[in-house]
Order: sequence, then structure tokens, then C-alpha cells
Amino acid sequence: MPDGATLPELPVEVTENVLDQLRGDSRTLAVCCRVGRDWYPRARYNLYHTVHLDVDNIGKFFKAVTQDPALAELMRDFSLNGLWKSPSTPPDVLRTTNLKILRLNFIDTRNYWLPTLISYATNSVTELSLTHCFTEDVRSLMHFLRTFPHLKHFAAAEMRIQMQPDEETLADIPEFPALRSLCLSGFGGLPLRLVNTFVGIEGALSHLSVLKIKLSMGELARFSQVLVLISDDLGELELMVEPDDTALGPESTPLSLSSCPKLSFLTIDFRLLHPKPISHPDHLAWIPRLLSSVRSKGLRDVKLVMRASGARTKQDIDVFPWAKVARALRAKRFAALRRVVVRIVRGGGMRRFAVAYVKEKLAAVERRGILRCVQTGGSS
Repeated sequence: MPDGATLPELPVEVTENVLDQLRGDSRTLAVCCRVGRDWYPRARYNLYHTVHLDVDNIGKFFKAVTQDPALAELMRDFSLNGLWKSPSTPPDVLRTTNLKILRLNFIDTRNYWLPTLISYATNSVTELSLTHCFTEDVRSLMHFLRTFPHLKHFAAAEMRIQMQPDEETLADIPEFPALRSLCLSGFGGLPLRLVNTFVGIEGALSHLSVLKIKLSMGELARFSQVLVLISDDLGELELMVEPDDTALGPESTPLSLSSCPKLSFLTIDFRLLHPKPISHPDHLAWIPRLLSSVRSKGLRDVKLVMRASGARTKQDIDVFPWAKVARALRAKRFAALRRVVVRIVRGGGMRRFAVAYVKEKLAAVERRGILRCVQTGGSS
């Protein structure tokens, strides 16, 4: 830039929109803070709006908020990653009074850092995510959640929680937040354990509208019994089902959606090929029967996520009960459908023909102009 040149004057709303798009890019926003007086307020706001802390940058962050404690009040979305032991001494308490979203990754919920970070945020946090975190037992987890009275959205993935015999009977936990959305994945049956516990706490799931859960095939029947208790307001349901050694009969219906009158969005995520195909030739037969159990007249969106690792041929993709699914989707109960998505994850050997094959098998849906089929190489 020539000597004496200045930045062109842009409308304030344009500059702010550009800086808003950089939210989460701390390095670039830090540079923008030094551009000039006009950029500094918005760049500073976005720099501390979304904060991701780990052992590499936490020292620099706390140096900044110690010099200017008001920076913590700008935080809205906060991720804390892997602070199990170090640094050994927490800094002064942060005044995170406006924090809305809290994400903890690889954290013990008893970690002495947490009070420092969230003591001022307990009344403002509405969304909490725990990934690869540890808590002593389910009761301890529920008491931790209870510290956020306005919590609406809770997600837990791959947590380590010891099992206790009374974890499904915790009705004695008072003033528990009323959750609107719940996203649970993990191993060892943990998602179903947590749902059972939430059901036992008065008011915890009485207004649940979004549920995303990972289950094994052997858990579908038990989940169906739980679903009846929490389905009155359920508008979105996402099921990720993993195959196991459960033998389902060709006419069995382990899970029913007949108790979900307000269901609008349904996602079924499944593995196309069973690890033991000879022993379980009909391991996907439950899917068309699940669709046939729908009674909601307002269902708008159906998404089938087909994890197709190892699939290479038309014979592989034909394992899916296409004809029965097509017949189910032609029923009058699906008249309100606006979109049917089939997403094939991996299955690179089928790339040449998969999309055309799906459109042929679901020809009636394709003629309605609402079918979308995509194939991706990543995870679902």
C-alpha cells in the first residue's frame, strides 16, 4: 500500500458482517483487532464470542482476561479441551455471565477448573455438550446438569460413567431443568441408560422436542417402551442403530413410532452390511416396519443414512429392503412429505451406479420430486 494510503470506508454493517464471518478464527480476528479503531470493537467481540481452550493456548487466554476481566463477559460459546491436571492452579474466577454454549471435551466433571470457568455461567448456559468426559456415576452427572437451571439442550458422546443399581430411580433430584433436545451416543448401552434415568426425573423430558440417540439392535424393543413416555412433543427423531447378535424375525417390529403424533423429521442411520451376514440375512427388515408404524400426519422429512463400508456390488446394496420401504413411503400417512434423503456413506465400489440405483428403487418418490440421493466418503 502506498505511503499515506488509507483503508476504503465501508458501511458499518458490511464491515461487521465480514468480521462476524470470522467468528471462531481467533488468529485472524486477533490481527483484525490491530487494524484500526473502527474494526477493533467488532473484532474484539467476535474474538471472545467463541473461545476454544486447550493446554496450548490457555495461558495466553488467562493472561488477556486477567488484564481485562470484561473480556469474559463477551463469551457466548466456550469449548474446554483436555484439562485433566495442568496447569495445576486455576486462575481467578471468570465472569462468564453471558455464556450460552458450553462444550467440555476429555474433562472430569469433578475437575477443579470448572467452578472457575462456570460459576458465573450457571444461570445463562442453555446448551451443554460433554464428549469423552468422565463422571463418577449417573447420579453425579444429573446433579452436575442440575447446576444449569435454564439448560435446554444436552449432548453426551462416548462418556465414561460407572453403573450403579439405582441409576434409573433418581426422582429425588429436585428442580431439574426441562430439556428440549437430547443427543446421546456412546458404548456399553450408555445412551439408553441415560434416557431411562432422565425419564425417572420429574419434568426432565416432559417437553422434549428433539432426540438423537445411538442404540444397538438389541435395545430397540426397550427403547420403544421408553419412547412412549416422552413422545408427546417429539418433533425430530434421529436413530443410529448398530448391528449386534440380536436375531429379529422377518415380521418383528421391535420399535414403533405410533406414539409420536408431532413427528416432523425422522433420520434412520444404519449399517448396510451386517458383520455376520449369514446369521442375520434380514437385519434391516425392521426399517420398513418402523416407517409403517408412523402415525404423524405432519412428517415432512425422512433421511436414510446408509453406512456402506465394504459394499461394492448391486448385490450388496440390494440387502436393503427397497421394495418394502418404497411401499411404506407410498402410504397416505406420508402425503405431507417434502423431502426424502438417502445418504450413502462410503461404499466407494458402488460409486458408479449407487445414485441411479436408489432413484430406480424409489421411483415413486423420485416422481414426486422430493428424492435426493448423495454418496459421501466421510462419516455420517
